[in-house]
Amino acid sequence: MITNLLFAASTALFAATPHIVADTLNAERYADSARVTIERAFVHGRPDDLVEARALVERGIARFPRDPLLRYYLGYALFREGVLREGDPATTAFRHAREVLEQSLALRELADTRALLASVIGSMIGSSVLRAIRFGRASLAEMDRALTAGPANPRVWMLKGAGALNQPTMFGGGADKAEAALRRAIALFASDRPGTSMPTWGLAETHGWLALALKAQGKSAEARTALAAGLALEPGHAFLLTRVKPVVEKPVS
Repeated sequence: MITNLLFAASTALFAATPHIVADTLNAERYADSARVTIERAFVHGRPDDLVEARALVERGIARFPRDPLLRYYLGYALFREGVLREGDPATTAFRHAREVLEQSLALRELADTRALLASVIGSMIGSSVLRAIRFGRASLAEMDRALTAGPANPRVWMLKGAGALNQPTMFGGGADKAEAALRRAIALFASDRPGTSMPTWGLAETHGWLALALKAQGKSAEARTALAAGLALEPGHAFLLTRVKPVVEKPVS
């Protein structure tokens, strides 16, 4: 609700003052600052820092209401906050993330935004069968659109792979499908050269998801290698240390 009101108010302000031309350079600076701040907060596993990052992005949106990238970063911050929180706060963050990402797509089509929206919708399922019926197809449809828009985008393939670990095989999921998508993402990161202020995140995290996919298939040695590769890139990455490492190092029973 809050984000919808912000969008409506800022859009009306922009329409009422057509003589004002947005300062693209300053909008990019807001986006670039948001990109760095959000990723640092997630890497260190600090959800409260993501609240501060959201405040930064919202200040940028107030100045540049028609900038789609700022709305992408607001959705990204909310997505990361949902991942780090639990219960109702997580649900609320994912719901708001969906709203602002859809607003971003209404302004500009980006593969990164489509893929993130697909992951947000998928994250709203949780363990509920009813929500799986409600949100599963929507998530898959958004991911298909993301792959069409950005077939060489490594973050699209990373999010597809991460999602596949939690998807039933009848919907194209499974650890083997996840492994294939994640390896493709890692290969694409080698030539990923996004423009100024565009998303750059994901390489260390991709190695972590690959480690989980490999461990799920009983490939323990390969899983340890993948985890080591991720930690070599980001030694203090909270996701790798708290979510991936315990799984990879768990003895096979």
